[in-house]
Amino acid sequence: MKTFPALLAVLALGTAVTFAEDKPAEATPPEAKPSAPAAEAAPVAKKARDPEAAFKKLDANKDDAVSAEEFKAGPLGKKDPVKAEAIFKKKDKDANGSLNLQEFKAAAHVKKAA
Repeated sequence: MKTFPALLAVLALGTAVTFAEDKPAEATPPEAKPSAPAAEAAPVAKKARDPEAAFKKLDANKDDAVSAEEFKAGPLGKKDPVKAEAIFKKKDKDANGSLNLQEFKAAAHVKKAA
């Protein structure tokens, strides 16, 4: 009868030790972590993307226009389709249902300036 509580105690202790060992070690020492200014530099590089390259990636059928479907199939559309549709409508200045390179670039410049 005393073996059951002893067995539970051993299992509890073994579980605690197992979970304590599962903590991942920190990959980089604290001294090697990037400082705050270096971490802020990463988003700046993101803003420097080439709008023509992004346009070409979105233009799946290579007709020099990005349709609403192509735009929603892109990264923003996969993340939030409703937001992607709203952004597409704002960028489509002539309301023809597609974005040409000039509309795409103009919208990118407005976004950078804001």
